[in-house]
Amino acid sequence: MADPLKTCRKCGETKPLSGFSRNGPGVWRPECKACRNAAKRARHAERMADPDYRDRKRAAAERHNATEGARQRKREWKDCPEYRAREAAAQGARREAPDFVRHRPPLEVEREQAKARRERNLDHYRQRERERSHRRRAAKRGNGGAGQVTDAEWRAIVSAWDGRCAHCGEPVEAPTQDHVVPLSKGGPHDPLNVVPSCAPCNLAKYDHEPEGARQRLDAGLPAMTPENQHG
Repeated sequence: MADPLKTCRKCGETKPLSGFSRNGPGVWRPECKACRNAAKRARHAERMADPDYRDRKRAAAERHNATEGARQRKREWKDCPEYRAREAAAQGARREAPDFVRHRPPLEVEREQAKARRERNLDHYRQRERERSHRRRAAKRGNGGAGQVTDAEWRAIVSAWDGRCAHCGEPVEAPTQDHVVPLSKGGPHDPLNVVPSCAPCNLAKYDHEPEGARQRLDAGLPAMTPENQHG
């Protein structure tokens, strides 16, 4: 059976009912889907031209992305190859559409916004850069390059040490990640081989290993903990 036809009130074209959205049981909207989508894009572009509206939308997105649930979903999405491939294909199709509208601000504005975000979240950015540096160094040496210490794991490690340096025992406001078995000597970059350290102790330790650290690590135990640091 052929799909019934309907004339769009906006563009005047006659299309099958599948080209219209429902407005209730057995009721169809007077304008077709193409006209509705075009109107939505036009309204969105008009709103995005307002700096106050853009700031409100951006602030709402940042609040949402800061929640642990959103971060967990992002981590799960990144681990799904099928999702990444599907999203890449969909994004490519949207960009190739003749009516594609770029809603992003100019490049100079984006750079200023990125700079402001970094200044607001400087500690988080520095931690991410240290994490990338550790993974890169471990990968170059071929010793556990796939390892990772997430923000949550790092906070748990610092909490386990009561916010103190693992070497001198002094409270540290901004501890650094110290690899008990150094990366230069084959130590992996993972939570079992990372302890909090103040900057002076981390520099003084250099690439030396605490006594027994290698044996504990090879046995699958934490290389150093508050309980066994002197054992």
